[in-house]
Amino acid sequence: MMVVNAWLRLKRQAVWLNVPSVKLSEFQAMLANQLVNPPKIGRPSLGATPPAQKRVYRRKVPAAELHLDNIGHLPEISAKRGRCKQKDCTG
Repeated sequence: MMVVNAWLRLKRQAVWLNVPSVKLSEFQAMLANQLVNPPKIGRPSLGATPPAQKRVYRRKVPAAELHLDNIGHLPEISAKRGRCKQKDCTG
């Protein structure tokens, strides 16, 4: 029923626009073709895109001599706060 109503509407518009109308069977074939093979929407791709590679995150581990010598290697604590390593900086 909906196909026939759409075809009648198309036929009416064809008369108003002075263009040749299509038969009902042709309209059904065009409609079926559009439903089976819908038009592609969106930006066309430039070909096959390779899959994104995963990033490898590596932790910075000290050398084996320092890592395995069983000494804490903690930062030195002093009375003076050391913020900047520039020689002329007072901060």
